Amino acid sequence: MTETNEKTKKLEKRVMKLMELIQKEQTSLRKLPWKVDPSAVNGDFELCWRKMCEDLKNTKTFSTTGGTRNFEVWSVGFSLYYKNSKRNVCPLSKSDFKKAYEIFKENGDLSSSTYQFTRHGSYIPPLLYEYFVTRKN
Repeated sequence: MTETNEKTKKLEKRVMKLMELIQKEQTSLRKLPWKVDPSAVNGDFELCWRKMCEDLKNTKTFSTTGGTRNFEVWSVGFSLYYKNSKRNVCPLSKSDFKKAYEIFKENGDLSSSTYQFTRHGSYIPPLLYEYFVTRKN
Protein backbone atom coordinates (compact mmCIF):
# COMPACT_ATOMS: atom_id res chain seq x y z
CA MET A 1 0.00 0.00 0.00
CA THR A 2 2.75 2.49 0.88
CA GLU A 3 4.68 1.55 -2.24
CA THR A 4 1.64 2.52 -4.33
CA ASN A 5 1.35 5.83 -2.44
CA GLU A 6 5.03 6.59 -3.08
CA LYS A 7 4.65 5.84 -6.79
CA THR A 8 1.56 8.03 -6.93
CA LYS A 9 3.35 10.91 -5.22
CA LYS A 10 6.33 10.63 -7.59
CA LEU A 11 4.01 10.55 -10.57
CA GLU A 12 2.12 13.59 -9.30
CA LYS A 13 5.39 15.51 -8.92
CA ARG A 14 6.41 14.62 -12.47
CA VAL A 15 3.03 15.69 -13.80
CA MET A 16 3.28 19.02 -11.95
CA LYS A 17 6.75 19.66 -13.40
CA LEU A 18 5.51 18.86 -16.89
CA MET A 19 2.55 21.19 -16.45
CA GLU A 20 4.89 23.98 -15.33
CA LEU A 21 7.06 23.43 -18.40
CA ILE A 22 4.03 23.48 -20.68
CA GLN A 23 2.80 26.72 -19.07
CA LYS A 24 6.22 28.34 -19.54
CA GLU A 25 6.31 27.23 -23.19
CA GLN A 26 2.82 28.59 -23.85
CA THR A 27 3.70 31.88 -22.18
CA SER A 28 6.85 32.23 -24.28
CA LEU A 29 4.83 31.72 -27.48
CA ARG A 30 2.15 34.19 -26.47
CA LYS A 31 2.64 37.68 -27.87
CA LEU A 32 -0.28 39.30 -26.05
CA PRO A 33 -0.48 40.14 -22.37
CA TRP A 34 -3.06 38.07 -20.51
CA LYS A 35 -4.84 41.20 -19.36
CA VAL A 36 -4.77 44.97 -19.77
CA ASP A 37 -5.99 47.71 -17.48
CA PRO A 38 -9.64 48.29 -18.49
CA SER A 39 -9.07 52.05 -18.23
CA ALA A 40 -6.69 51.70 -21.22
CA VAL A 41 -9.53 50.47 -23.45
CA ASN A 42 -10.89 53.12 -25.81
CA GLY A 43 -14.53 53.86 -24.96
CA ASP A 44 -15.64 54.64 -28.52
CA PHE A 45 -16.36 51.32 -30.24
CA GLU A 46 -17.54 52.83 -33.53
CA LEU A 47 -14.48 55.04 -33.92
CA CYS A 48 -12.10 52.14 -33.24
CA TRP A 49 -14.08 49.83 -35.53
CA ARG A 50 -13.85 52.33 -38.40
CA LYS A 51 -10.12 52.89 -37.84
CA MET A 52 -9.51 49.15 -37.70
CA CYS A 53 -11.44 48.53 -40.91
CA GLU A 54 -9.58 51.38 -42.63
CA ASP A 55 -6.22 49.99 -41.50
CA LEU A 56 -7.13 46.47 -42.57
CA LYS A 57 -7.94 47.39 -46.17
CA ASN A 58 -4.52 45.87 -46.74
CA THR A 59 -4.20 42.37 -45.31
CA LYS A 60 -2.26 42.05 -42.05
CA THR A 61 -1.02 39.00 -40.20
CA PHE A 62 -1.64 38.44 -36.50
CA SER A 63 -0.97 35.60 -34.07
CA THR A 64 -3.83 33.82 -32.35
CA THR A 65 -4.27 34.41 -28.64
CA GLY A 66 -1.99 31.51 -27.72
CA GLY A 67 0.64 32.63 -30.20
CA THR A 68 0.84 29.23 -31.87
CA ARG A 69 -0.81 30.10 -35.19
CA ASN A 70 -0.87 33.05 -37.52
CA PHE A 71 -3.93 34.30 -39.33
CA GLU A 72 -4.55 36.98 -41.93
CA VAL A 73 -7.19 39.69 -41.48
CA TRP A 74 -8.56 42.20 -43.96
CA SER A 75 -11.60 44.37 -44.47
CA VAL A 76 -13.92 45.00 -47.35
CA GLY A 77 -15.82 48.17 -46.63
CA PHE A 78 -16.62 47.87 -42.96
CA SER A 79 -16.75 44.07 -42.90
CA LEU A 80 -13.89 41.99 -41.52
CA TYR A 81 -12.62 38.65 -42.76
CA TYR A 82 -9.85 36.37 -41.65
CA LYS A 83 -8.13 33.33 -43.06
CA ASN A 84 -7.55 30.70 -40.40
CA SER A 85 -4.68 28.20 -40.23
CA LYS A 86 -6.64 25.79 -42.45
CA ARG A 87 -6.78 28.58 -45.05
CA ASN A 88 -10.56 28.93 -44.72
CA VAL A 89 -11.95 32.45 -45.13
CA CYS A 90 -14.29 33.38 -42.27
CA PRO A 91 -16.35 36.52 -41.77
CA LEU A 92 -15.91 38.23 -38.41
CA SER A 93 -19.26 39.75 -37.54
CA LYS A 94 -19.45 43.20 -36.07
CA SER A 95 -22.02 41.98 -33.53
CA ASP A 96 -19.67 39.25 -32.19
CA PHE A 97 -16.83 41.74 -32.13
CA LYS A 98 -18.91 44.32 -30.26
CA LYS A 99 -19.99 41.72 -27.70
CA ALA A 100 -16.32 40.80 -27.16
CA TYR A 101 -15.44 44.49 -26.92
CA GLU A 102 -18.02 45.03 -24.16
CA ILE A 103 -16.51 42.15 -22.15
CA PHE A 104 -13.00 43.42 -22.84
CA LYS A 105 -13.90 46.97 -21.81
CA GLU A 106 -15.25 45.61 -18.53
CA ASN A 107 -12.38 43.32 -17.49
CA GLY A 108 -9.42 43.82 -19.86
CA ASP A 109 -9.09 40.05 -20.33
CA LEU A 110 -7.30 38.86 -23.49
CA SER A 111 -7.70 35.13 -22.87
CA SER A 112 -9.54 33.35 -25.68
CA SER A 113 -11.55 31.34 -23.13
CA THR A 114 -13.32 34.58 -22.18
CA TYR A 115 -14.71 34.81 -25.71
CA GLN A 116 -15.99 31.27 -26.20
CA PHE A 117 -19.49 32.57 -27.00
CA THR A 118 -18.15 32.82 -30.56
CA ARG A 119 -16.08 30.48 -32.68
CA HIS A 120 -13.75 33.42 -33.29
CA GLY A 121 -12.52 33.46 -29.66
CA SER A 122 -8.84 33.10 -30.59
CA TYR A 123 -8.98 35.71 -33.35
CA ILE A 124 -10.74 38.62 -31.65
CA PRO A 125 -8.37 39.35 -28.70
CA PRO A 126 -5.32 40.23 -30.85
CA LEU A 127 -7.47 42.71 -32.78
CA LEU A 128 -8.92 44.16 -29.59
CA TYR A 129 -5.42 44.68 -28.26
CA GLU A 130 -4.09 46.20 -31.47
CA TYR A 131 -6.96 48.57 -32.24
CA PHE A 132 -8.91 49.21 -29.02
CA VAL A 133 -6.19 49.71 -26.38
CA THR A 134 -5.00 53.30 -26.09
CA ARG A 135 -2.07 52.72 -23.71
CA LYS A 136 -0.08 49.53 -24.18
CA ASN A 137 2.27 48.37 -21.43
